[in-house]
Amino acid sequence: MEIAEGGEGISSSVLVRQEDGQTVTRITKTVAGESIFFDWIHTKDFSREFKFSATEPLPLDPTRFRGAHALYVRSVDNNAAPSLPDQVSFTTTTVAPTTRIDSPLGDVLAVGENIRIQWSGVDPDYSGENPGPVAGFEYKIVRLDLLDPPVPVITADPDFVLVQETPNIPWVRTRDVELALATDQRGSYMIGVRSIDEAGAIDPFLNLGGENRNVLRFQVLGGASVPDVCVSEETLGELCLSEAETREVDVVSGKSYAFDFSCDASTYGSSIEGLSYGVNVTDVDDDSQWSDYSLVGRTEAIATSGKEPITISFRCLDDFGVRGLGSIKLLPVEFSFEYDVLVIDDFRDAIWPRDEEHDAFWMRILAGSGKFSAENLDPEVAMHHVHGVNDVQSLDPQTPGVDKLANYKLVIYNTRASGYNARSSLLEESALSRSLRLYLTAGGKLWVIGEATVAATIPSQANTADFVYPKEMAPGQFAYDFLKLRTDNIWNDKNADNTRNGLIHATGNVDHGLFDMNVDPLKLSPIVRQDHGVGMVDALFAPIALEKITEGELEILYRFGAVDLRSTYHRRAVAIRWSDDSETRAHGRVAWFGFPVYFFEETEFQPTFNTMVDWFQAGP
Repeated sequence: MEIAEGGEGISSSVLVRQEDGQTVTRITKTVAGESIFFDWIHTKDFSREFKFSATEPLPLDPTRFRGAHALYVRSVDNNAAPSLPDQVSFTTTTVAPTTRIDSPLGDVLAVGENIRIQWSGVDPDYSGENPGPVAGFEYKIVRLDLLDPPVPVITADPDFVLVQETPNIPWVRTRDVELALATDQRGSYMIGVRSIDEAGAIDPFLNLGGENRNVLRFQVLGGASVPDVCVSEETLGELCLSEAETREVDVVSGKSYAFDFSCDASTYGSSIEGLSYGVNVTDVDDDSQWSDYSLVGRTEAIATSGKEPITISFRCLDDFGVRGLGSIKLLPVEFSFEYDVLVIDDFRDAIWPRDEEHDAFWMRILAGSGKFSAENLDPEVAMHHVHGVNDVQSLDPQTPGVDKLANYKLVIYNTRASGYNARSSLLEESALSRSLRLYLTAGGKLWVIGEATVAATIPSQANTADFVYPKEMAPGQFAYDFLKLRTDNIWNDKNADNTRNGLIHATGNVDHGLFDMNVDPLKLSPIVRQDHGVGMVDALFAPIALEKITEGELEILYRFGAVDLRSTYHRRAVAIRWSDDSETRAHGRVAWFGFPVYFFEETEFQPTFNTMVDWFQAGP
């Protein structure tokens, strides 16, 4: 640029710039009919701090930018005569900023008409010091299904869509950190956001994932985006409801329930501004049937009686003004506890043993105890057959259900986790439904016995028994919460080395009147009875964490007696029981035997059974 103030086509004028009030001498030159200019800035200072841009990416490092600059200085005397200018030329560099879409989370989202996108940026060398805020942002939104050809949302690449395919769509610059979109145009979209630092450098990356995710793909499906409603209660757990869903829930008749509830609008970037509930609402638009909106979702205690259903509805309002709605219908169950005991035949038999032999074993044990009425000893009353006669009538487990459980003081679940296709009644009633949880919290008592019992209480992704061992138990699992198996290491050999790890003996805790039991080899298959033991036994390889059992009393009942005394299973605990006789107890008494008792000497198991029944009947 020419510095001279004279010459053809060059003019000079003193003015005050409107944008900053600075007095300048503006040098203007006309080139090809267009005026170009630069300003000499008037100052009496002898030094000044400047910020220079760096907007050109370095060829070999996209995270760094540079800018070429020159600074001119001249003196002016008291007659306004300027000196010849001096100059310094230099190159500035900066580290590119980073960007992150903070909300909503996820990648390919399905939303309604409303979505709010929030983002943030970091300038790693802000003012040359510590990381700091960025100067601004730019974003671009592209409708994927309107491109030619359309780009599928699930495979859309941000560099291809936002850079290569859409150079005609401008990036929109902003200082805002969020964008609220409201559209009824159904389709697939992509939005990219890039930070701009104080030197003008722009985040060079477009990321679909990771810590610096700054690209979001979403589909607008029409209709309003609606908050999700989740409801929880101490004994019922958490229930998350789909839009306007009414979920039926069995509860204990005569008991009161108070619910915590919340709503989530984060899937479309919104937030909740109010929560409300109503009981037996007949008109959801009638505010008089609802509690006032509050930021705390908590109902009063709602009493149940008889079998009269009660519907509790929950609603919330997001900051778009959209209402979320869901309901639960309480179905009170009356627990009569009319009979003393029910044995659930959840053990799918084949040849060793045959089903009729296994059933006869249990009927002999029940009768031999002398503790049950003749009416209770009717096989139709005393036993429930999950797979029907000979275990072949039903491949799907026919669960007794809470209505049947409610008639019995004690339920003995004799289970084999493998069932048909790894499906058992115990899995259905402990993990896939809340039947056993409800039964126990109503005051029922439970004794779980069998093969891979822990696997039978933990569902896989396919809702079958989860046979992956070792097991690290966690809150929320039935065996942790109710059977009190609060340990981080449960193993099952799964017949991998039965000649070493098979169970042939159970060492009893004589302090509790439980004596040793031995496997009856004649009950095993002739193929294995010489040098094998009972397989598929759960054993505790780490002790119960007693500090995690703050109420009641837990007792170890039996320990593993292995075929090979050098087995790592030998002497591990395989049976426990828990009781709490206080008025505030969480549920009724429970016992867990991690092995199938059928294979033991019947004359040795009978006293164990009698002692256990006495214990169950001795307390609540």
